[in-house]
Amino acid sequence: MPSSKKHLRRYRDGDTSSKKKNPSSSYSSSIQVPVNNTLTKVLVDTGAAISLIHEETLQQMQHQPIYPSSLKEVHTANSGFLSLVGLVKLNVRINYITTTIDAYVTGDLVCPLILGRDWIQQNHVNVNFSTNRIYIHHGLTSVPLLPILRTEPLVMSLPRTIVIPPFHEKFISGYVPVKSLDHALFTPNIALQHTRLVLIPHSILHVRNHHGIVSIINNTRHSKTIPHHTPLGFISPSAETNDINVINELSNTSPHFSSDRLFLFSCIHCDAQFSTEINLYKHLNDCCNKNLNCTKNQLTKLVEHVDDPIKRMKVYLMLHQYEKLFDNSCTQGISCSPQYAINTGSHPPLTEHPRRISSRNRQIINEEVKKMLTNGIISPSNSPWASPVVIVTKPDGSPRFCIDYRRLNAITQKDVYPLPRIDDVIECLNGSHIFSKLDLRSGYFQVPLAPEERDKTAFITPDGLWQFNRLPQ
Repeated sequence: MPSSKKHLRRYRDGDTSSKKKNPSSSYSSSIQVPVNNTLTKVLVDTGAAISLIHEETLQQMQHQPIYPSSLKEVHTANSGFLSLVGLVKLNVRINYITTTIDAYVTGDLVCPLILGRDWIQQNHVNVNFSTNRIYIHHGLTSVPLLPILRTEPLVMSLPRTIVIPPFHEKFISGYVPVKSLDHALFTPNIALQHTRLVLIPHSILHVRNHHGIVSIINNTRHSKTIPHHTPLGFISPSAETNDINVINELSNTSPHFSSDRLFLFSCIHCDAQFSTEINLYKHLNDCCNKNLNCTKNQLTKLVEHVDDPIKRMKVYLMLHQYEKLFDNSCTQGISCSPQYAINTGSHPPLTEHPRRISSRNRQIINEEVKKMLTNGIISPSNSPWASPVVIVTKPDGSPRFCIDYRRLNAITQKDVYPLPRIDDVIECLNGSHIFSKLDLRSGYFQVPLAPEERDKTAFITPDGLWQFNRLPQ
């Protein structure tokens, strides 16, 4: 048994006994070992419950297929979260010992690979900062910890709590654990952007007296509070080769350069182009609502129940894109074959005289007839059929235009159609999180009626005889 085992005591999180020296600031808890036969820099993290690998790191090695996982995201120590793609089985070789681990694949990791407590406890790992080595299987073999290089990225943190108002940009003086550095490359914290819904651009900056200036943008309709000590991102010398997002197509020297690529969103009313959904959202609110057949207030009412501001904005933009579906100025109808819905057999036509009505109700009837005539729902008729019009008062006191089809219904052959049971419908929704429904406005009026049956729908008023071109309701 190795002699180093004598002064080491293993803990559940993989730490060592209190006999060790104070951790050296010149060594990290990272090692460099073969993973799937590819030499990889690995962070052994006793604070991580699971093991994770970056998507790009996985693409650089041969690996088994990624299989799905029920765990879709995990929270980080700074209240952020990582989105998970799935699980992959990895072989991690420590000298002559090959260990296996099921690692979660993510695109948001700030290092190539993290081996968490699942790997640490499975392989009886000790991180010994006295010898600056990592031991596995109770000291059976070990590998050295990697020293912290001066060029390794430093964390920039927030020295005090800040509040960013809606649609504002703030320049923040972040703290860096180095006194001075010129032309430093700042890479933002992806988890912070996802969690707080803020934008933090990449930048080149100067560090003076442990501080550097970065920009944070709040493009939402709500104030954003970021607590002190929150990691804003990472600082490294700009001479390093860093994996940052660079859009080569936007270079003026590129043969494929096009200014149109700068604009990803456009207004459906005036064709104005915008680089972000936020700018399009503001434009629609300020400029183009006058072009809508349905008003801004109607669309706002449709999305007011959505609590998340980003989701509410996206739904609002979708409703704008398809605003014709919410047009309340007329009823266009749907495209389908004309329906044969009134089977009266060989029964002779039924006729009734118009009922006596007040002058106020006569005005209501004429207005409703004019509206339906304008929208193509009805047309003038000389049918031998005629049903009377009645005005019914709604519970709120407003009038409702109705036609008394009771005699016509009595001679119409009924269709037998199985209606779904409510409890069966509710059972089908089990396990779902987002619910939606489709409801046709004046649904019957949208279905065309076969010409041979239109005369049966004729209704009579004191001022004329009319028949439906679409299903009456």
